[in-house]
Order: sequence, then C-alpha cells, then structure tokens
Amino acid sequence: MGGSKTPGEGAGKPLPVLCPVIPAGWSRRSVYRDIARLAIPAGVEFLLLQFVNVFDQIQVSAVGTAAINGVGMVNQIKLLFTTVFMGVGIGVTALCAQAKGRGDGDGAREVLRHGLILTGLLSTAAALFAFIFAGRLLRLIGSPDRPSYEQGLLYLRICILSFVPSALTSTATAALRGVGDAKTPLFYNVTANILNVFLNWVLIGGRLGMPRMGIAGAATATVVGLTVSFVLSMLAVFTRKGALSLPTRGLCRRMDRDICAGILRLGLPAMGEQLVVRVGLAAFTSVVSTLGPDAYAVHTICVNIQYLTYVNGMAFQVAATALSGQSLGAGRPDMAATYSAACARLGCVGALGLSALYAFGGGALIWLYRKDPAIIAAGVTPLRIMALMQPLTALQYVFSGTIRSAGDTKFVAWASIFTTFLLRPSLAWLAVTRLNWGLVGAWAAMAADQSVCALLLTVRYRSGRWLTMSGAPRENKNQGG
Repeated sequence: MGGSKTPGEGAGKPLPVLCPVIPAGWSRRSVYRDIARLAIPAGVEFLLLQFVNVFDQIQVSAVGTAAINGVGMVNQIKLLFTTVFMGVGIGVTALCAQAKGRGDGDGAREVLRHGLILTGLLSTAAALFAFIFAGRLLRLIGSPDRPSYEQGLLYLRICILSFVPSALTSTATAALRGVGDAKTPLFYNVTANILNVFLNWVLIGGRLGMPRMGIAGAATATVVGLTVSFVLSMLAVFTRKGALSLPTRGLCRRMDRDICAGILRLGLPAMGEQLVVRVGLAAFTSVVSTLGPDAYAVHTICVNIQYLTYVNGMAFQVAATALSGQSLGAGRPDMAATYSAACARLGCVGALGLSALYAFGGGALIWLYRKDPAIIAAGVTPLRIMALMQPLTALQYVFSGTIRSAGDTKFVAWASIFTTFLLRPSLAWLAVTRLNWGLVGAWAAMAADQSVCALLLTVRYRSGRWLTMSGAPRENKNQGG
C-alpha cells in the first residue's frame, strides 16, 4: 500500500462522515475505482434480485390479496431464519477481508471452510424448526385473515426446502466478497435469478403446458432458483483458481477451535442482533396486520418497493466492509477510514436519487403491482415518508458494515436492538392503536427507528474507536503492494 501511517493514528480524532481524506501516495481515482470494483457488481446483483421480487409480487397479486399477504408474512419468517446464518456470514466476511489484507490466503480458505460447516449445521436446525412450527410462526407474525394464513402456510412449506442451500450460498458469497471478489457472486446469482423469473412466468400462471400453480408455483420457482445458485457457488469455491479455492479432500476434517471462536465472536452478536430485530419486525408487522387485509396488502407492496433502498445501501456496504477490513488487516486504519467515508458519500448520492423516485414516482411504482386506485392512494404517503429517510439509511448501511469489519459487532447489535426491537414496534403501536394514524403512522414509526439507528452509528463511526478494536491488527506485517 502506498504512503505511510502509524496504525491507529488518528483514531482519537473525529472522522469526517462524507469527506474522505486521501492519504499520501493515494488518489481519489484509485479509491473510487476500488469501491466501484465491488459496489457495481454487488449493486447489479441486488437490483436483479429486486426485479425477481417485483415479478413475484406482480404475478402473485393476480392470484388475489390473500396471496400477496401470504407471501408478505412468509418473507418475514424467511428473514427471521436467514439471520441465523447471516451472523456467520458477517464473521466470515470480516475475517476473510482481514486475512486478505495480511496476504494470508490459507487463512481465508480455512475461514470459509469453517463458515460452511457452521452454516450447514445452523441452517439445518432452522429448517427443521420452521417445518415443525410453520403454522405457529404464521400466527405469531399476525395473519390478517384465514385465506392469507392458508396461502402463507402453503408458500412457507415449499420455501423451507431452500433454507440450507440458500444459507451455504450466502456464506460462500460472504467469503468471496471479503477477499474482494464481487463478480463471481454476481454470475451465479444472476443465472439463478433469470431461471427464477422464467419459472415464475411458467408456474404461477400455468404456461408452456404446465398447470396453473399460483402461490405454490412462486415458491417452487424460488426453491429451484436458490438451489441452482447453491450449486454454482459451490463450484465457484471448490474448482476456481484463486484466493478461495477449497480442496474437496479434507473438507470435513477436524475444525480449529480458534477459527470457530473468531467467526462466532464476530458473528454471534450480529446473529443475536438479527434474531431480536426480526422479533421486533414481527411485532411491528403484527401491529400493521390489525389494520386489515387491504392495508396489509398496501404495506407489503410498499415494503417490496423499498427493497430498492436495500440495493443502494448493500452495494456500498459490501464495498465498505471488504475494503475497510482489508485495510485494517494490512495495518492501514487511515485507508479504512478513507474507504468508508467515500462509500458513505457515494451511498448518499444514490439515496438522493431514490428519494426523488419515491417522492414523485411512488404512485407509478405501486401501479406496477396493483392497478387499484385505492391501493395506490394509500401507498403514496408511506413511500414519501421513506423518501425523506434515504440519506440517513445509506449512512446506516455503510457505517454498520464498516464498524463490523473491524470486529465491533456488539455496538451495531445494541443499536439495532434498541431501535428496531424496542423503538419501532412501540411507536407503531402508539401511532396505530392510540393515535389512529393508520398505515401512515406505522411507516412514521419505521422512519423514526431508522433515523435514530443511523445517528447512533454515525456517532460511533466519527469517534474512530472502531479503528483500534481487537479485530484490527495493531501491526502492519505486510506493507507494500
């Protein structure tokens, strides 16, 4: 790496949020080029996944309101169980990035091997639990009516088949992104998404001689697409030549206690955070369900549209996590701060574009799902509320990834638990049941939650404490390059 700086220097000074300071020997062009190399493939991948979600919802909406609500409920449950292995992925990304920064290829491969084993065990347990308690989980989410419950139960029982392959794919993806490879995940996820879209078209509506399967067709297409993605991701990490080429021989040999501890030390706080957060989201969804099936359908559509926020935020979070982690692994906290500030700046630029889209084009977006004037009118205001939140949400994504890359997963966990588990459902209950603000009140509660979380993470980032966390090496053992 170019330039020289003592590791940890500047950690006690407030860091700039949107104005990256370029260290000597580096240029803005090189910084933004490194970010683009990771953010663009990740953004394209997430955007294509959003198109799949949009296609799902549009096709399912033709089946009826109960189908829309059923998919919405199951998506909440899927996200709940996804968090079980997302924590492992967070630990894998951080440790692989730091190993990459140190030039330790064998270390990165061992982190991936341990991550796959841990994820396989956890996702199998999650799938069994979901299968046994499927009905109770749907009732816990809060079904607005019996038809929605029945559609959701059918959709969930099929989607459970994808839990294990989806989990293993996410861990492989986490490792590849940690070492700076965003193109390989783009390839196998795009391939799987194209197949998913095609099967949606065939199975939901009953085309090319296939029976009309409705919501079951959407679930089947999802399972097949995720399974194909799993196969391609495993081929990528077991047959490719590069930093993460795993040998099949010895894959299940004895696990190293220190590596497992390292992954879990970073992953367990994130896992606990996400589990608690998903419970908070379930409570929030339960409050929304009291407004009735029509309001719940509007909410589900708006949540699906809001995934565009996730696309922008996660694209730059991927870049910030990998580049900050690699910089810390190489003993360059100054570059970690530079990369993260640049990612935050670019994320806010994208967020402003989304703000304009939500504020002025919200009705047209909702029209893609349902052409009902009442549903369009009810969804415009929630999207305008979200339009105000986009810059802060971008900062939330980037700074949470940056702080986690240094091993400071506990602060991110406590910030998310406080805001999403406690603040959001409490404010939603107050706005909906006491103030009678309806769906607008629920989305105002969501906006308040995201604002507070973004502010907490920004304060933590600016403190610079994450630069000297235990996950960041104190010495630069691999200068140069």
